[in-house]
Amino acid sequence: MYDLLTAIALICLLAGLSVVRIVSFRSRVWIGLALAGGAYGAAMVGMFLIRIGFDSQLLRYAWAAGFAAPAIAATIFLVPAAQDWLRARWRHRHIQGAPVR
Repeated sequence: MYDLLTAIALICLLAGLSVVRIVSFRSRVWIGLALAGGAYGAAMVGMFLIRIGFDSQLLRYAWAAGFAAPAIAATIFLVPAAQDWLRARWRHRHIQGAPVR
């Protein structure tokens, strides 16, 4: 079952990476950071609940889903934003460093 969930997550990730380029750069960064913060918050709440004794198999599944869904979505938004930012910096450096003819 975990192999199926992993395959579905990877397919969604790859499809999202190609579709998300429609969103502007600044929006991608802010949406990605908000989703990453949500994933971090979900992870911390789950760990807190487990630490105080609310431990069950259903809680662990809900915790994993509540943490993984925003983490995958954050990756979908932040990876293309990082690629665009690095590509722009690389082009800017090579344009400035190019010899003048």
